[in-house]
Amino acid sequence: DNKDDVKMEVGEVSWTHIASFAIHKLFAGWDDDEQKPAKRLPENAAQMNPIMLLNQMHPSAKYEELGKAGAPPHITFTMKCIVGAQSFIGNGPNKKAAKKQAAFEACKTLLGIQYP
Repeated sequence: DNKDDVKMEVGEVSWTHIASFAIHKLFAGWDDDEQKPAKRLPENAAQMNPIMLLNQMHPSAKYEELGKAGAPPHITFTMKCIVGAQSFIGNGPNKKAAKKQAAFEACKTLLGIQYP
């Protein structure tokens, strides 16, 4: 009769076993080089906001402000959209418009979207 012995009822699982299994699944998932299937382009893609579409199709897309030029009230903002190793530039009268233009260029190149 050892004091360290733990009695378990049938069907009971210890937290040690649960934690061990969770860590096993985590490490096993890291070894999977299996690529996930590409997302399908929505049917109404040309009518969608390019920022929203790009976020849906390439969630890892990042945006950076490159700068602004001109004097008020004629300022032009420049934004860069980065998707993987590719960069796309957009200009506009405000940051929002410049970001949208950069996303528009990315969607046109990466997804083949022809906006009206």
